[in-house]
Amino acid sequence: TIADGQAVVVVGDFNMLPDSAQFQHVTRGAHDQPSPIVLTDALAAAEKGHRGPHSTFHGFGEKLIPNRRIDYIFVGPGVRVIEHEILPDRYNGRPPSDHVPVIAEIVIE
Repeated sequence: TIADGQAVVVVGDFNMLPDSAQFQHVTRGAHDQPSPIVLTDALAAAEKGHRGPHSTFHGFGEKLIPNRRIDYIFVGPGVRVIEHEILPDRYNGRPPSDHVPVIAEIVIE
């Protein structure tokens, strides 16, 4: 496999929603193509749960756009997710980006 048995953590702006076919491909594999590794959404796997909003995009607006979680942390086998958080913090009243940070406490077993 690509990771050759090593722990895998993939983070970033994927521009896909949790109910999209692309998300399903990442987290479940494709029924017509075997996937070398199926990843788990860290939010769903968090043992202590999730804190913060469930949206990550605001386009530099004043508020997060509802139901726009497009930034993720995915983990492979052997990676435990303790806690997951989306941080809507602003600095001097301004967001640092058009997206908000996503963080997770993980343990590689």
